[in-house]
Amino acid sequence: MLYEDKVILREQITEIGFRDDSLEINKLSSEVLGMRKCFNGCWIIKSCQGCKNFSEIEWSPHLERLTKGFQCGGLAEAETYEGVVKLGSVDFDENETIELITGLCGEAKSLGVRRCEIVVTYLIQQRSVLRNNESKAEEHRSTVLIDIGLIRSYGAIPLFSGKFYATILWKFSDVLKAIELKYREALHDVTKTRRIQSLGLLMMGKMQVILDHEATAALIHEVSHLLDPTYDLGIKRTGLILAPPEFELIDDPFNTLSPTLRFFDDEGVKTFKRVLIESGRIVDLHHTRTTAFQYGSRPGSAYGLFHKPLPFHTTLVMREGDWKEDEILEDTKKGILIRGTSIALMEHGYVRIVPNTAYVIERGEVKDYVVKVKEVKIPLQSLRSISAISKTKKLRVSRE
Repeated sequence: MLYEDKVILREQITEIGFRDDSLEINKLSSEVLGMRKCFNGCWIIKSCQGCKNFSEIEWSPHLERLTKGFQCGGLAEAETYEGVVKLGSVDFDENETIELITGLCGEAKSLGVRRCEIVVTYLIQQRSVLRNNESKAEEHRSTVLIDIGLIRSYGAIPLFSGKFYATILWKFSDVLKAIELKYREALHDVTKTRRIQSLGLLMMGKMQVILDHEATAALIHEVSHLLDPTYDLGIKRTGLILAPPEFELIDDPFNTLSPTLRFFDDEGVKTFKRVLIESGRIVDLHHTRTTAFQYGSRPGSAYGLFHKPLPFHTTLVMREGDWKEDEILEDTKKGILIRGTSIALMEHGYVRIVPNTAYVIERGEVKDYVVKVKEVKIPLQSLRSISAISKTKKLRVSRE
């Protein structure tokens, strides 16, 4: 099967940063045109930044002849998106943003924070897929990215708190509220009085671990990598029982609270809610048109305009459980509470999480001191032994 299209990516970026009492305002505009052909799953992609039209992109017939000899499996049939979708507003105020972030860092310094960094990035994009039959899928998106980092000294120990958040720019006033909210969260983490202790010998090794919503979301994000059929460490098959029966995972591209809201993927295919894990069993994987052909599934999860599209998730939604957060803690006789995540990585057979902070739980009580936990390793096989899932839903945003 032959598929071909033309793609356009236009971006206008405004980055406003306040770092160590220095203000930076940087702007970038770019336009990239691309031409793509796919022969049974084998792609030829050529792009050009700064070209005024597609005729400037040289297309060699030799490349087509060469690619036709490759073996890529095939290309699944797909329901393509047609039309124009607008997500967010292009209206924001640089001066109000500057006034807010400089004021917040000034407040942080007055409270003993040694270093304060807040970076707000406004990203306005146009993504277009133009097909030879003159139909097109076009998206206009305005996104805001918020990075906050605070450092405070605790004796000779530097304490760091970082927050990242992203959202579609629906209303500028909501963006200002989000900046202040994430700043307040970071400030609370880094300034509240705390004692730091090492784990006792009796607390080493295996123990019950409670993950807060951020750490849980980081774990689920890494599990999602297993459901990528192109990932070397991936499971690459359905039917496997990965978790207990109450565990359900959905990829939801229509969540309006998430910055990954999208109605078509980078192959121009309509997105849909994809059930990945049902009753603890893997029932589907993320798919492009190429992998969907190989697995007999449905495409709609492709990322990549200027490289071979790869499957990935949008917004992962874990079905809520039956437990209140307090009930989970009260039911824990001895364990560790992980709050926040600095790093989460999929490694051979387990997920490694480096926590922001960790607390000891004894007889259902969270102790008021922080313990030094370098990392938590969660074997994939232990996912089947998950004993409690909270009924509270919260959103975590991260960068890949």
